[in-house]
Parts: sequence; structure tokens; C-alpha cells
Amino acid sequence: MPAAWSKEAPLHRAAVRWLDVRYDVPRHGGGGFPFAGDARRRGLWGRLMQLLGATKGWPDLFIAARGASGEPGRLIEFKSKSGRLSAEQKAVGALLTGQGFVYFVVRDLETFQAVVDEYFTPLPGQAATAPPTAASDAQIVQVIKLQQKADAAQRGKLEAQRAASEASAESQQLRARCMELEAALAAERSKTPPAPTIVTRTLIVLD
Repeated sequence: MPAAWSKEAPLHRAAVRWLDVRYDVPRHGGGGFPFAGDARRRGLWGRLMQLLGATKGWPDLFIAARGASGEPGRLIEFKSKSGRLSAEQKAVGALLTGQGFVYFVVRDLETFQAVVDEYFTPLPGQAATAPPTAASDAQIVQVIKLQQKADAAQRGKLEAQRAASEASAESQQLRARCMELEAALAAERSKTPPAPTIVTRTLIVLD
């Protein structure tokens, strides 16, 4: 998995968790192209997604709910502290901005929370049209901790399965090596000529 994606994924997960608990709104995430797996697999999957209408460079998250000011949705691109937008991401961002959408590049959870809260907070004197808050901050923290605990348990289970698989593979390799050595030893034995047989004769002389 590329280093950039491994740095951005925790932020993406934490942001989506917070959004799901804090606000009861529809959202779509995932961009359009996968990053996990080897290069060949990513290439094949990427071409398939293109055939199905996916756009390379599409933002990671779309909040599909009207904001307090009437904005029809908010688009988020997650990046690590040092992450940079690709040429495709810049082009898509410019296209969406030109269509009236607001496009944010977010590098930490606090910024994401501020961007979303601002989106759903009415301006002074404006009627509240935002979705109701789904949970308090304390409830959000509790839910996220439970989700993190469940994720940790799942990771532990996957790590144990992988370790068992690696141990099994190593054991099979050792058995195969032993069989190779035994076969080689048997072949060497078949090439070694048998030891000569010494025949002893006793001559008895009678007077």
C-alpha cells in the first residue's frame, strides 16, 4: 500500500466516523480508484472503474446534504500533512468549484470538524435548515472509542491469521527442503560403488 494512502486513511476513517455520529446526513466516500494491492491489480481495477464512470482525482468524501446557507453539498479531499494534490485532483477540484461546489483539502480531524460544523451552522438571523445534531461530543467520543476498540480487535485477529499462515508456509518449506535433502542423499548413495568383498581361504596341510 503506498505510503501516502497509509497516512491519509486513518484521518479519512476518523472523519467519517465523526460525521456519521455527529450528523444524520447521507454521504459518499472513497474517491474512485483503489490504492491497496499491487500495481497490476490497481491498474486493472482502475480501468474497470473508469468503464463504470469513475473519475480519477474525484474527492474522497461528498456530504450529500444541503447546508445552512443552501449550498447543495460539500466536497472533501483528505491529505496528510505533507501530501500534495495530483494533477487530476487539481483539475477535478477546479471543475467542481466552477460548478458552484465548495472543495476543501483537509489535513487533520479538527479542520474537518470545523468545516462540517460551519457548513451546517446558520448565519446570524438565518433560519436553521441544517440537520439536527445526532449526538453530544461525549457520546461521539464514546462511540468512536468503541469503534476503535472493535477495529483493534479485528486487526489483532487478522494479524494472528497472517502469522499462522506464515508459520504454516514456513513449515511447508522446511518439509519440502527435508525431502529434497533426503532425495539428494539417496541419489548419492546409489552412485557409491559397493565395498569389495574379501574372501579368506584357509589351507590345511596334512602330514
